[in-house]
This record gives sequence, C-alpha cells and structure tokens, in this order.
Amino acid sequence: MLIGIHDLGGPTALVERLPEAHFSIMGDYSIGMFVSLFIAFLLGETLVPPTTQQALSAPDSRHARIGYTVAGGFGFLFYFVSATIGLIALVLYPNITPDQAMPTLIRDALPIGITGLVLASLLAVVMSTADSYLNSAAVIFVGDIYKPFIEPDVSDKKRLWIERVVNLLIGLGAVIFALYATSIVDALLMSYALWAPTILLPFVFAVLFDLRCSRSAIAAMLAGALVTIVWKWGPFDLQAATGLTALIAGVIANIAVFTFVYRLFRAAPANGATSHVQ
Repeated sequence: MLIGIHDLGGPTALVERLPEAHFSIMGDYSIGMFVSLFIAFLLGETLVPPTTQQALSAPDSRHARIGYTVAGGFGFLFYFVSATIGLIALVLYPNITPDQAMPTLIRDALPIGITGLVLASLLAVVMSTADSYLNSAAVIFVGDIYKPFIEPDVSDKKRLWIERVVNLLIGLGAVIFALYATSIVDALLMSYALWAPTILLPFVFAVLFDLRCSRSAIAAMLAGALVTIVWKWGPFDLQAATGLTALIAGVIANIAVFTFVYRLFRAAPANGATSHVQ
C-alpha cells in the first residue's frame, strides 16, 4: 500500500484520481443488496473452522475473548489496507479485472526482493486457512459419516488413510471450483450459501441456546439447502422478484423449519424423552 501511494504521488493524488462514484457510501448497491451482502458475509464467516479451531484451542474463555477482540481490532487495519490497495490498483491499472488488482501490483509495482516476501506472506496466509478447512472437512467426514454408517469398527490406521485421501480429494475439488468461479466475491457468496442456510443455524441453536433436537436440525438443514438451491438455480428468478438473495431465503427457511419441528416434538415428546429432544 505504501509503495503504491508513493508511486501515485501521495494520498492526495490518490483521492484526486478516484472516480466520483467511489466517494458514495453505498456505491452502486441498493439498500436491499447492501443489507443482503452484509448478512451473507456475517453469517458466512460465523464459526468457520479457522477461527473456531483457534478459539477452542484457547486455555479458557477469557483468553478466547481477548483473542477475538484483538483479531477484530486488527481487522479494521487489515480491511483498510486491503481496500486502499484496491483503490491504488484501480487508479494505476483501470482496465484490469478486480481479481487481478493484487497480482498486478505485486508484479509491476514492487521491487524484486519485496515481491518475494509478499508472495511468501500470501502463501502463508492461504495455507494457514486452507489447512483448517481441509483437515476439519476430512475429520468430520470420517467421524460423522464413514465411521457411524459405513464401518463402525474402522482401525485408527485405516481412518488416518481415509482422512488423507478425503483431504486430497477436497483440495482438488477446491482447485477446480476456484478455476471456474467468476470472481472471488461470487466464490465466497456461493460457499456461504452452502454453509449459512444449512449447518450454521442448528449449530448456533444448540451451542448458544441449548436447543438440541436432531429431528429439527436435520429438517432445517434439508429445508435450507432445498430453498437455497431453488432460489439460486431454479427456473424462476426469485431473487429479482422478491429482493431476497438465495442465502437469506435459505436462512429464513432454516429458522422456520427448525422452530416448527422443535416445537412439534417438544410439545409431544417421546416416552422417556428429556428436555433435549432427540
């Protein structure tokens, strides 16, 4: 960021060369679209594996709160720097696609030595996040799907071997997905649409509100996934007709179905059932 601002002639020169539309708080987004994107990123990043694993590794809740608070404060600086880098790239290279802003600046604006340092830092950031997603997905698949339903007596050695294979397959799938994604934001929104309307809300209900009901969770996950798929890839443009994104529609369906099924089974629990409806 500092090198880019220096190349432009300082912060004042950067501000003077920016298009007028970039001084609007909402930009070219409508209020509805802005709120939808805000909720999508809010829910999409909630309890994701990298942050959740680090919180659970804290020695106690106090240290976890301190860590999250410090990380949140650092986030303001991080997003300010990231956004400024995007503006620098817009001024220096107005004809490139947005996803090429960082690579183009690294290639053309940085000295050779700093280029290598920045590339190494970017790879470290990607790896520190990707390994959490890959490992957690492999462990969850073996622990929650393969072992209970396919081979309950699987040995530790075979379990480790399966986790490694699953890890590799998920990594290859992620590479293919990244190659075909139209943009980084679209890729994020698509992954959020598979996470927030399905897994996230039953997990939050169970952990934060002690509402534990396997029937409600499964029904809500299926309903959220179905509504999201129909909303996003169905024959009708429901997003244009209603103003709701697929993620928001899936979240609403998830909450509604979870609440309905939970109340239904809580009102008429099975014999011997406790307050935690199974």
